[in-house]
Amino acid sequence: TEWGIKNYVEGALYVGILPLVLAVYALLPGKRVQSDAPLGIHKIIFAGLGLFSLTFMFGLPTYALLYYTLPGIDQLHSPFRWIFALTLAAAALAGFGAQRLLAALPDVTGRQSDAPSPRELRLTRGIGYSLSALGLLTLIGLAFSRFFYAQVEPLITRIFEGMAQAVTAFPDARAFYSYEFTNVLVFGLMLLGAGLAFALASPTAFPTRWIVGWAGRRGALGRLSAAWQIGVVVLIAADLMIASWDFNPASDPALLDFTPPAIEWLQGQPGDWRYTTIDDPTLGERGKILNANLGMRYGFDDIRGYESIISGQYVDFMEQLAPQPQLEFNRVAPLYTDDQYAAMGYDFRLRDALESPLLGLLNVRYVITSREYSLPEDLTTSIDPRRIPASWRLAYEDEAVRIWQRGAFPRAYVAELYDDSERPTIDMSFGIGFDVTRGADTGREQVLHTNVTTQPSWLVVSETYAPGWRAFVRPRDGGEDTEQQIPIERLFGNLMGMNVSRSVIGPLYDGAELPEAQQIALDNGQITVRLVYSPTSFQVGAFATFIGAALAVLMIGAWLWRAFVVVPEDERGTTARVAKNSIAPIVLNLFNRGIDFAFAAVMLRLLGPNDAGLYYYAIIVFGWFDIFTNFGLNLYVTREAARNRAQTRRLFINTSALRLILALIGVPLLIGFLVTRQATGSEPLAANAILAIILLYIGLAPNSLSTGLTAVYYAHEKAEIPAAVATVSTICKAVFGLAALLLGYGFVGLAAASILTNVITLAILWRYARPLLAHAPAPTDAATPARRLDGALMRGMIGE
Repeated sequence: TEWGIKNYVEGALYVGILPLVLAVYALLPGKRVQSDAPLGIHKIIFAGLGLFSLTFMFGLPTYALLYYTLPGIDQLHSPFRWIFALTLAAAALAGFGAQRLLAALPDVTGRQSDAPSPRELRLTRGIGYSLSALGLLTLIGLAFSRFFYAQVEPLITRIFEGMAQAVTAFPDARAFYSYEFTNVLVFGLMLLGAGLAFALASPTAFPTRWIVGWAGRRGALGRLSAAWQIGVVVLIAADLMIASWDFNPASDPALLDFTPPAIEWLQGQPGDWRYTTIDDPTLGERGKILNANLGMRYGFDDIRGYESIISGQYVDFMEQLAPQPQLEFNRVAPLYTDDQYAAMGYDFRLRDALESPLLGLLNVRYVITSREYSLPEDLTTSIDPRRIPASWRLAYEDEAVRIWQRGAFPRAYVAELYDDSERPTIDMSFGIGFDVTRGADTGREQVLHTNVTTQPSWLVVSETYAPGWRAFVRPRDGGEDTEQQIPIERLFGNLMGMNVSRSVIGPLYDGAELPEAQQIALDNGQITVRLVYSPTSFQVGAFATFIGAALAVLMIGAWLWRAFVVVPEDERGTTARVAKNSIAPIVLNLFNRGIDFAFAAVMLRLLGPNDAGLYYYAIIVFGWFDIFTNFGLNLYVTREAARNRAQTRRLFINTSALRLILALIGVPLLIGFLVTRQATGSEPLAANAILAIILLYIGLAPNSLSTGLTAVYYAHEKAEIPAAVATVSTICKAVFGLAALLLGYGFVGLAAASILTNVITLAILWRYARPLLAHAPAPTDAATPARRLDGALMRGMIGE
């Protein structure tokens, strides 16, 4: 393929001969049976998925559709994993093909209720005969090659020598033939089995006619379909088990209980440290020492890694340390010998990495090499060992590896600045202050205790900086209620750093009333820093998952409601009415509050306290005018329409008109409020807050009309409909609001999204309310039909 000869994954996911034939059969043209008709679009979808998966797997130009259109796809160097999509498509199409094939078989009653056409039967019979013949030819040819091997040996030799790397896997052509003999035998048998499966599914094929006649004489026609299905399942299972039985390795589990001596030695080393290795590919597998990610089994921290998606920031940092030749294999590489760097085309010396300050900044204390390799002598010796220790020393050695040790920066330390620098730099223009004591460390949260002198100081943590990290500082022995957030900055291109100088931390507590002991600790620079990793992407993903689950629950609930609760109106009793108009709204309202709560957590994180406060202020102002335009009208419509449902249209039209009139009257009132607020307030409202208020007010019109329709539903004892629509609206509000926040529109975007949500809500309510508004009017005045405004009615509503 375009990706090379490594096709392990493609070969590993084998779906079987018969499923492949059934998948192709499902797509063949022909007159389908009636039950097959609704599946046409599904076949097209799965066929398209399978076709594109094949092209992506084998590196055809269609892969450019992914590479240039999906962000970040250029980091994924595993196109062969599209085999999973191909397997899904093949399995689904095989199911469609089996359904099509089953139509020819009698059901349990012995009848063919959905019989295929004669043309379909000829197609089925032809496929069965062809596969059977091909299987028999394969088996006959295999037997011929075995008995006349001397005559066919030259051909087998040419095939053997022409295959890529076959000569490295087998000693000669005879071994190759012996190994492949079993594979070809199974292939021939499975072809024959697939042919029989098709032939037996056609009542007009031989020997099916004889079998049908025999079963008919014994009254067992209805069992043929079940027998055929069982036989097909057994055939497919046998095919898959034969193909994969010896494929997966079967290592002795006792190996997991063995800990190599070098690992035991490393486990006994104190403190927090990292390691790397110097690999030598010329030694084969022995040259790959403690492969990337393997150290995690023992709790070790490695600067290498193997992952499909790697941080570009970390890759850039590691490329400053040493070349990274394994990025296309999704790996951050180990170090290599000078000869290996030269063979890979890099003008780089290993000693440059071993002497680099970046290695120390990464908290690398140990480098592991093979038993045969030694570091450069000048790095492991010193002209005056008592005064100047060597850069590296041999700390451990056994029959397998050598472990070299050097001094490294701690995992966390205080960097004190002694010049005019604003932050620590790579040229080591800083000193190391007091030790940092690591407290609780859950991976997501770390607690660090340290002392800070009067020098400008930075707390440096040898962890990869990411925007999701947050830092909180407090006096030593203080609780989380005394914490203040401090910014985290990226140091040295990758690590995390916080300015913890007394001149920075002290002002955070100006005016704070701390216990005496905590105040003394703060004055002496004794602080505790709590680091928390809480990325926005995780919260957004969790919220999206929550919304997906909510939608699934909503759809299941709607199906259960329609299946078990909904009854004809003339058959409803008291229990059904209570369920419809009380229980369902209560349950859905609680459901909506859960969605609102989850969205509020994400919104507060994205907005921050200041913008969240402004948005809630805008909502309060909007609430005043919402009450002004709707006060009492909903109750009036519900009461009067319930008394006389024939007046529903007239009541809704006139109350809606009154609502819009009140909304127009509210415009100058809103303008007057905003002008007064800006002129007399202690602090004028920000422009974005005013814009949010205006956008919320624009959404007042559809929102007010929606509340009128809700009152109509209540009057007709259909409270479950507006309750369900409210759930849809809540989900829309959360989804649109989250999109607005992620796009950077802030709370102004939330206000704009509310307009779209209100319009959608109004449209849904109106769609299902039309039958309720179609009752024949019974006007008291012929001059005031139900479709026209009634001034006297509106004045009466205001009077109430």
